Formats: sequence, C-alpha cells, structure tokens
Amino acid sequence: MASIYQAVRTIAVYLLFSSVLLGILQESPYKPYVRLFTSLLLVLFMVRSISFLSFDEKIEHILEQAVEADDFSAKLQKAQQAGQEKITEQLIEEVKKKAIIFLEEFGYEILDIEIKLAQDYQIEEMKLELKWKKQEKDSIEKEKKFSDKQMDKKELKIALAEYFSINQENITIKIALAGGDAYGKMDRGAW
Repeated sequence: MASIYQAVRTIAVYLLFSSVLLGILQESPYKPYVRLFTSLLLVLFMVRSISFLSFDEKIEHILEQAVEADDFSAKLQKAQQAGQEKITEQLIEEVKKKAIIFLEEFGYEILDIEIKLAQDYQIEEMKLELKWKKQEKDSIEKEKKFSDKQMDKKELKIALAEYFSINQENITIKIALAGGDAYGKMDRGAW
C-alpha cells in the first residue's frame, strides 16, 4: 500500500508541475511539443508505477510459493523417509517372528538374528545364531520324533531359503550345542 501511495503522489506532483509549465508557455510555439513531451512522461510514470507494483507483488508471490514448496518438499521427504524406516522395522520384526516359529518346529531356539532388507523390501541377508533345545525326557516317542526333525546347517539353510524365498548363500547359520557348537567353542560376536 505504501508503494501505491508513493506512485499516486509522484503522478500528482508531476501533473501539477506539467500544468504550471503549460500555463507559462500559453502563447509559445513550443507548447504542442512540450505538451507531447509531458504527456509521454506522464504515461511513462504511470506504466512504471503500475508495472513496478505488479512486478514487486509477482516476485514476492513467487518467492513465497518457492519457500512454501521447498518447506513442503522437505516435510514430504522426511515423512516418506520415516514411513520407509517404519515399514522396514515392521517387516524385519515380522520376519523374526516367522523365523522363530519356523525354527522352533525343528527344535532350534534363536539366540541372535540379523536381517537385512533390500530397497524393494525383500530379504537380502539373514544371519542366525541358533541353539538346539533340550527336550523333556517324559516321553521317549516325543524325544525321538523331535530329534528326527533336527537338521544340520545345510538342510536348515535349504529349508530357510525356500521358506523365506531367498538365496542360500545369503543365509549364515551358527548352531550352538551344549557348551559350544558342532565346530568348536561358540564365538557369539562373529559370524
């Protein structure tokens, strides 16, 4: 609004000045040329004032939109990233639950599990540290049935690869027995 008042004031002062000038040159042969010149200057002042006002408003509006779009874009990107992280966490937890259920059926308990997902949320890598569960000796049949299900690492890898639809080479398994694993003492930190 201040720029509009300034433009009106400038034009009013110019009109006053041009009227006084034309009044002084009443009988002069240069009066038509001065009138043409002052009229052109008046048009120039008006165009400059109008274009300046609209140009300022347009630039301000464009800058506001750019800032809003940038803020919105950043917020949208953060929301998408948070959503992807949440989906990844939930998928990993679901895979862990399924792995626990699947391996319990064969008499294994999961001591540690690491799951890595690819960009398309498919299982890229699975690292398992397992322990053979000791069974109750109440029933000889139950113990025999359970020990028949026990698998070695190779068979377990094949079963896990089929169950989770991943490549066998992407599965790492350590099986711990009482006091150590089948290949010596268990090293819990390394795969």
